[in-house]
Amino acid sequence: MNQRPTGLNVTKAITGFLQYKSAEGLSPVTVTGYEHDLKLWIEYQGDRDVAEVETTHILAYLNYLRTDYVPRRITGNNDKKLSPKTVYNEGLLLQFNYGLTMGKRSTVGVQDIYPSE
Repeated sequence: MNQRPTGLNVTKAITGFLQYKSAEGLSPVTVTGYEHDLKLWIEYQGDRDVAEVETTHILAYLNYLRTDYVPRRITGNNDKKLSPKTVYNEGLLLQFNYGLTMGKRSTVGVQDIYPSE
C-alpha cells in the first residue's frame, strides 16, 4: 500500500520538482515555464498538504483552465482561451509532479480533460 507523505506542502514539493528538473539539465527557460504553470496551480488550489491532493482536484483545475481561466498574455489577446494542447500539457505537468511527490502516477487521461459531450 502506498503511503502518502504528510507535512509536505505543495510549494515545497514544487520547489523540489523544479530543482530536480534543473539537475536533469532542462533549459532554464523550460524550468521557469514549469514554475509559472505550477504557481498558477497554487493560486487556484491553495498551498495545501500534498497528501490532500486528489485526481479530482487536478481535473477541476484543468476544467477551470479550459473554461474560465483568462490568460495574461504580454501581447494582449487575453480573451482567447487556452488551446486544448496547452491544457493537456498542463495536465501532464501536474500528473508528473503529483506522481513524483506521491510516489505514484495519477490516472488522469486526455479523455478526462476533454470528455466526449
